Amino acid sequence: MRLRTVKISDRKELAKYLVHYWKSRGMNQFPVSWTLRYLKNGMTFEMKEERFVLLGNGNEILGTIALLMYNENVAEIRDEVWENYRFGSLLLKYLINYARKKRFKKIYSLALKDKIMFYRNHGFVKEGLLRSQFKKGEHVTVMSKFI
Repeated sequence: MRLRTVKISDRKELAKYLVHYWKSRGMNQFPVSWTLRYLKNGMTFEMKEERFVLLGNGNEILGTIALLMYNENVAEIRDEVWENYRFGSLLLKYLINYARKKRFKKIYSLALKDKIMFYRNHGFVKEGLLRSQFKKGEHVTVMSKFI
């Protein structure tokens, strides 16, 4: 036995191996053809769409938020920065409605400490904690909501 990086010649068998595993978990939506593209193009292949939104007043930016939508009908909120709670609520509600229209089932954020109550107030629940995720000592809380 030895560990090594996946080679191009490994992709077909690895795709079959992954599809078998995913099917054992009830995830039947990923055929071998999709998995081959996934292995070739990397994690970005999982993404259906990215949506960046900003709230502005003339040339002044009052807040921004992004949504990364994955093939599993799960969307991740990113880059949430705003001047006040009301602006954040407008941005978040827009993204939730957009994700609903796209038929996503779940939305989540890796929330910094100062955003946890904000997400709770919008119906999100805590799913976990990631310690020192982006920098040492800065923990993020996985906050999610079924939509």
